[in-house]
Amino acid sequence: MGANGKAEKFSLSKKLFGKKKKNTNNGGNGPDDVEDPNNVHVEDTKSVSYFTLFGLADKRDKTILAVGVIAALINGALMPLFSLLFGNFADAAAGGIHGFMHRISKVAWEMCVLGAISFVASSVFNTCFTYFSENQVTRLRVKYLQAVVGQDIAWFDVRTPAALPARMSEDVLKVRDAI
Repeated sequence: MGANGKAEKFSLSKKLFGKKKKNTNNGGNGPDDVEDPNNVHVEDTKSVSYFTLFGLADKRDKTILAVGVIAALINGALMPLFSLLFGNFADAAAGGIHGFMHRISKVAWEMCVLGAISFVASSVFNTCFTYFSENQVTRLRVKYLQAVVGQDIAWFDVRTPAALPARMSEDVLKVRDAI
């Protein structure tokens, strides 16, 4: 709760990108770019674009993300092939008795190969996406901590210090889930 009894929201993006609220309560006797600790406000949460979420990614992270996207596309492309192979399996089962085991074995082998490729592709894309999101979250936590540590003492007077880690964890988990 803030000084005026309203629940305050700590804007992660505002702290990361260094935008400060203009001080309108100083009576014109001070600098306008300093936050007023007595002016606690409730901010509307805004949607963030996907490109903004990836703003902290370096070249290595983008490469890992690209590998993950390619693996996800491969895995997605394999799903319709399973339907085609199942149709081939039904055709092989409906055929004559002569060569039945050979036809069924061939389709079963193709399904096993497709299943193995799908397993590898899904493992790769899950690993890449998880690794990428954890790297992003780690960088975000560092930026968040730097933003909090860089605040004036008066900033902590109107905010509950115990609520900051909980709020940081909540915000960072939202970002990780979004990625």
